[in-house]
Amino acid sequence: MVLHTNKPPYRIERSNMQTLVFCAATKRLHWSAAVQECAAQAMLPVNAGQMWAFRLEADSTDHADDYFMTSTAAIYFLANGKPSLAFYDAQHPDGRDNLLISRATEGANAYATNGRWLVDMNDKMLTALLKHAEKRDRVITSDTRAFSLDGKDRPHPITSAILGDHVLASDVQAWLRAAGYKTAQPWTMTQQQLREQGVDAKHAEVRRVGMMTKHDTIDYHCSLDLYLDIGRARGVRNTSVKNKGDY
Repeated sequence: MVLHTNKPPYRIERSNMQTLVFCAATKRLHWSAAVQECAAQAMLPVNAGQMWAFRLEADSTDHADDYFMTSTAAIYFLANGKPSLAFYDAQHPDGRDNLLISRATEGANAYATNGRWLVDMNDKMLTALLKHAEKRDRVITSDTRAFSLDGKDRPHPITSAILGDHVLASDVQAWLRAAGYKTAQPWTMTQQQLREQGVDAKHAEVRRVGMMTKHDTIDYHCSLDLYLDIGRARGVRNTSVKNKGDY
């Protein structure tokens, strides 16, 4: 599978992503600026699954192997006292249901002021997000450590939770093995770190999933991204959604 073009707008051949168009990579930006730049093109920042699908097919085209920020929300919370981590991708074409997109400025201000973004567990958007993640099997235990890439086709539950797609998760693990990786390590906060950040029965912390560089030797998913970390982003639009335009 390859990109349909070697210049933007890009399309890829993956069966469940053929209606997507991707724009050029942004320069390195703060997250709130990246959200605004993508919105100016009637696009959303790519989620983790879309970004990995692009990397698999891009063969290094347009900075595809760089570190990228994604719009996949990583929500740290306590479930019956157990440190947990949920992943969520925008379901609406304007991203209004995703805290990372609809409240980008709020998140930036929270981190600039307090070094963290805590959201009340009774927040309606957060509650809906967590319910959706649970239904999609995208909730894992935090404090997860490296797992072996032993050649099995079955994707690891953590990879599937982060990407939201079992087939893509298998393909990513195969790509990592081919690139010489022996283990994969999703970078998540420990129980001690959660306590230090103020995550408790009443508060969750919102962070981003980032995709590490191709040549990073430790991590391949990074759900520990601070809101103010700087990186590249890439806009995406689903051309099958009415009134969102097409090329």
